[in-house]
Amino acid sequence: MTLTETSRERVEGSVLLVRDEGDDGWTDPGGKREKGESFEAAARRETREETGVACALTGLLEVHVLEIVDETDPARPTLYSLIAIFAGEPVADDPAPRPAEGEIAAVDWFDASPEAVGYPEVATRPYPNPA
Repeated sequence: MTLTETSRERVEGSVLLVRDEGDDGWTDPGGKREKGESFEAAARRETREETGVACALTGLLEVHVLEIVDETDPARPTLYSLIAIFAGEPVADDPAPRPAEGEIAAVDWFDASPEAVGYPEVATRPYPNPA
């Protein structure tokens, strides 16, 4: 089982999202834990690495298991990933995001859901100015 985390940072209600290189959809910053790392530490580290924004976590939003099935190869075993999603706030007064070179194509604060999302949950979370 893969253990991953993600975080949803907010500034005055805006949500910090990233768009990976080679991908059209916006998602939460996040990634895999390093050996011995807590979910919380991984969320802070991944957010800082992917966006340049240092954050303080303010709560655990959800935990779920993601089932990953390779539909092109039915003989391949199903993979499972434990996902922990945290809420957070930037620690700097002016959290200007910058994308991680070679990994993240873009990073920005959103007041409403972007049109292109990486997965449906990104569009359904509370934004300060929903469309």
